[in-house]
Amino acid sequence: MEDDRDEKKKVRRKGLRDRVKEREAKEREKEKEHPPALPSVEMAVRQTSSLSNRLGGGAGAGEGIAGLTPELRAKVERERRARAAEARLRALGSK
Repeated sequence: MEDDRDEKKKVRRKGLRDRVKEREAKEREKEKEHPPALPSVEMAVRQTSSLSNRLGGGAGAGEGIAGLTPELRAKVERERRARAAEARLRALGSK
């Protein structure tokens, strides 16, 4: 009886593994057909720079990066800081 039960478990597990593999293969095919669209860092930087060009300065700059992932937010913030540092250096060089 135990052997029969073990055999049934093996067959069931094999069937479950096969179904999982099939599902993963279908998902891979879907991704090949329609790759997920992630917001690019350049697009986020453009959004934040366009917000800071409005009257009132960067008061609404946080709105442009609100929907981004933490990694993209960090990249945008680094880019913003780098541009500010470059602007300060340019200002020092022109004096």
